[in-house]
Amino acid sequence: MSSKRTLAPLWVSLFLLVCLLGLGGYAYAQRQHYPDVVTRALLPALLVEAFLFLAHGLEAIRERIKGFSSPMIAAALFVTALIPYFIYAIGSGTFSWISLAWLLAIAFPCSYYYVVLPHSDLADAVLSAALMVIILSDRFALIYLPAAPKLPERILGDLMLARTTGISLLCIRQLPCAYGFIPTWKEFRIGIREFLFFLPIAGVLVYLTKFATIRTLGSPSETLLKIVATAAGIHILVSLREELIVRGLLQPMMQRTLGSPALGMAVTSILFGLLHLGFIRKWPHWDNWKMALLATAAGWFYGRAFAATNSVRAAMVTHTLTVLSWRVFLA
Repeated sequence: MSSKRTLAPLWVSLFLLVCLLGLGGYAYAQRQHYPDVVTRALLPALLVEAFLFLAHGLEAIRERIKGFSSPMIAAALFVTALIPYFIYAIGSGTFSWISLAWLLAIAFPCSYYYVVLPHSDLADAVLSAALMVIILSDRFALIYLPAAPKLPERILGDLMLARTTGISLLCIRQLPCAYGFIPTWKEFRIGIREFLFFLPIAGVLVYLTKFATIRTLGSPSETLLKIVATAAGIHILVSLREELIVRGLLQPMMQRTLGSPALGMAVTSILFGLLHLGFIRKWPHWDNWKMALLATAAGWFYGRAFAATNSVRAAMVTHTLTVLSWRVFLA
């Protein structure tokens, strides 16, 4: 009972935050004259997914979840993976049995993976590969079908995969690493340090490969708004998921398998870089070699941040600052 009472204010805070997000989203949709499907289907599904996603990033809630059996956790993950889809698909009239089959093919294995399989390096390697295939193949385009042009419906899949994977790895597999949205001061400091170490190397690589040029910035207010919005989006939607899979899961496994922390980190960085061959065009596309090279170099410093703290959050800081610098200051 005491733990439930302790978590009660946290659940209420999450609920109120999501309500505020909902009111803001509704007002924005009305002001932009978005189609009714946004407020009827996409926004409700996003709010449910946002509540679940935000909850999974809080350590106190994850510790409470660990008190349940692995099959119960997996069952909850599987059911909650389907709920936002049904809200969106039924509300928007885009429900498809094929789309549901694809969702089941992703949600069921991700939820029950470590319930069925042993907690081993081989299982970790297979899961890492499977998750990367899901991300690179853009399966969510076949699941969350567009109800109107230019709607970000696929974000439902991105958030679902991130939280399902996160809970599976941290509460069932019980990876021994720190995880969440907000870094500690030590993690923030080390993440910044590794970003600053990478910055001159990135500058040389950008110059030699002619990867990008300096962007002309807008007004100070526009630039500040872009920095804040871009940083939040990258940190939550990109860095969180990628760093948990690559640094939290794959890098320690590589280091154990190869028997060398440095070699394991180097191989992980190379694999991370190769994944970016699909960044601009469908993977693998060798015209993306510049991106792959930069991502490989950056991955080494993301790995250093993780190794120094055993925290996904520290690697997320370095990752977010790197991508933020590119998106804001380069063209």
